[in-house]
Amino acid sequence: MIIVLRNLIFLFSFICLGSSQSIPKHGHRLVGGWMPKDIDYEPAKDNAKYAAKLINDQSNDMYFQNLIHIHDVKSQVVGGVKYNITFDMSKTICRKNEIDSDKPEQCVPDRNATIKRCYAVVYERPWESKRQLLDHKCNNHLSYSEYFNDTNIAREQEYQQNRKMNLLIEHFT
Repeated sequence: MIIVLRNLIFLFSFICLGSSQSIPKHGHRLVGGWMPKDIDYEPAKDNAKYAAKLINDQSNDMYFQNLIHIHDVKSQVVGGVKYNITFDMSKTICRKNEIDSDKPEQCVPDRNATIKRCYAVVYERPWESKRQLLDHKCNNHLSYSEYFNDTNIAREQEYQQNRKMNLLIEHFT
C-alpha cells in the first residue's frame, strides 16, 4: 500500500510539474518568440548599421543617409537570429560618390531634411558569417528642428529609461 501511495504521489508531482512548465506564466516569453534587447547591445547596433548601409545602397538619392538613433530592438532565435530594429536616419550633406560608405560618421545631417523612421528585419547566422536584410521600410518622421528639439529629446530619453527598467524587470521575473 505504501509503495502504491508513493507512486501515486510521484506520478501526481510529475504531472503537476510537467504541465506547469509547458504552460507559460503571464509575462514570460515563449521560446522562439521576439525578445526585447537593449539598444546598446552590440549585435543590435551592428545589425542596425548593416541595415542602414544597405538602405543607402538601394536608395536612388544622391545624398548619403546617416543612422542617427536606434529606437527599439527585438531579437528572435530561428536557426539563426532575426533582429527587428527601429531606427532613425537623416539625409546628410555628403553626396554618395564623395564618401566611403563604411565611414558614415564623416557626414553631418542636412538641417533642411526630414528625419526618417525605419523598420528593418535582419537575419544573421554569426557562426557562418552570414547576414541578410529581409525587409525594411522607411517613413518620413519629423523635421530636423522637431526631431532635435528639447521636448522630443526628453521624450525619447524617458522612453529609453522606461524600456531599460522593463528589460531589467523582465530579466529578473
